[in-house]
Amino acid sequence: MVLPLSPEEREIFITRQFARNHWPFDTDGKLWAGRRRDDLLLWNQRGAMDDWFGDYLDDIALLGDTGRPWDHDHIVPSNFFNHYRPSPADLKLVLQDLHLDQGAEQSLWNKFRDFRNHTGNYRAWPLGFNRADGDQCAREKLSQRGTLDPWVVLAHWWEETIEHAESGTHPLREASAIEISERWDETPKNKGEWELNELSAFLESVRKREARLYQALFDFIKPGFAEDRFHDRV
Repeated sequence: MVLPLSPEEREIFITRQFARNHWPFDTDGKLWAGRRRDDLLLWNQRGAMDDWFGDYLDDIALLGDTGRPWDHDHIVPSNFFNHYRPSPADLKLVLQDLHLDQGAEQSLWNKFRDFRNHTGNYRAWPLGFNRADGDQCAREKLSQRGTLDPWVVLAHWWEETIEHAESGTHPLREASAIEISERWDETPKNKGEWELNELSAFLESVRKREARLYQALFDFIKPGFAEDRFHDRV
């Protein structure tokens, strides 16, 4: 298929290929070839990225990937998937709608935890912030307040934006391209056995966020294509 797919085409494409080829989920169904996933994140987080790095783009361009001042951070830490497994019954239940509920216990767990490397579980995040977060859970990462150590690069942004954030605002979620309606707060609070609600919240949040990021970019670029490009497509 030729990108860009419409959001509906994308969903059909991924669903069919998951079922047909049993693709590893850490490739997002091979949709994001050639590091396009990184571009999708950077574009959706462009407001914050410009605040942080806009004055230094020429210098950053000379550094390449090795010297870039941000990471691609797992929202739910990758380390949370390396410990206790949930019950096979709970795994089968949450994987049922994706037609991934067949197989032995280890196979079910592998299918689920491969979603940790889906685009929906990543954000572009400044190196200093990411190192300070460590293995904090998603809820803690997205709702922090208080002072950041002054040696951390961009601590001034933190002080201006986070410490003095008005009540009812969510600057860390906004900078992460995460919506308040997404269920990240219901994902695990620590390394341990996953409960059914945590499994469900993680899968739903990852899949919905990735679809939303794609939808936003698609809506932006669609006017540049012929109007009939997206009619009568399956």
